[in-house]
Amino acid sequence: MKRRDMTKLADLKLRVNEQLRHMIEVAAANNYRTMSAEMVARLSDSFSREKQEEWTSVMLNELVGPPELRLLSKQLVGSFAVAAKQYAEANKLPGSYTSWNNDAKCWEAATIATIISLATSAPGGPTQLAETLRSLIRKLQQASKK
Repeated sequence: MKRRDMTKLADLKLRVNEQLRHMIEVAAANNYRTMSAEMVARLSDSFSREKQEEWTSVMLNELVGPPELRLLSKQLVGSFAVAAKQYAEANKLPGSYTSWNNDAKCWEAATIATIISLATSAPGGPTQLAETLRSLIRKLQQASKK
């Protein structure tokens, strides 16, 4: 295959259905571009977005872990935040999302909601979670004695 000069413009013939052609035409007019420039911009954006998603995925894997761990993190953070907000609003606390930081009862409500959320996804279900909590309580008691 002949090597091409990557700095030159390539002439492509492209077949699209009428509906897509119309969409390109409207977008080009809205963006003050030719249809050709609109297609080039959209193709370039899609490749850039693809690279960005790839980079984001790699970084998330390095920082947080695999998708399963990210999903669990979202679940835990989400249940904590929602419960804290609900408690804060019900008790008219200022800064609904950050009230747990200053209010022990708000923190407790958010923590309990997070534990309940964990129970729904524990491999052994609530029984496994109960055993885990008993173990946690023993460890906390031991730590408080030191």
